[in-house]
Amino acid sequence: MSLTRWVKIVVGGMLGYSGCIHCKMPWRYVAAKKIMHSSSEGMSPLCIRCFEELPIERIDYYIKKVVRSWGRDKHETAGIIASARKEARRMKERLSARSLKIKS
Repeated sequence: MSLTRWVKIVVGGMLGYSGCIHCKMPWRYVAAKKIMHSSSEGMSPLCIRCFEELPIERIDYYIKKVVRSWGRDKHETAGIIASARKEARRMKERLSARSLKIKS
């Protein structure tokens, strides 16, 4: 990890910024990738870069981790996780399709 990156993570944390659950970069320095779990609610567990680079299985893990941290009942949590996973897969498929068009 570069010194600059480390400083951003430490300073961002000291200033109270939350950040990407994977790379730990504070939202002050990276853009969040919003994953909708209903027509009006979403979550941003990952930055755009991590969302694009991580396999869907790892994204599923982070979705589950974030939703479970909300402390809702198991039935509601299961529905939110399922909806967010479905949306994340749709987003990754669109990203892959766009990448294929650019390479063609």
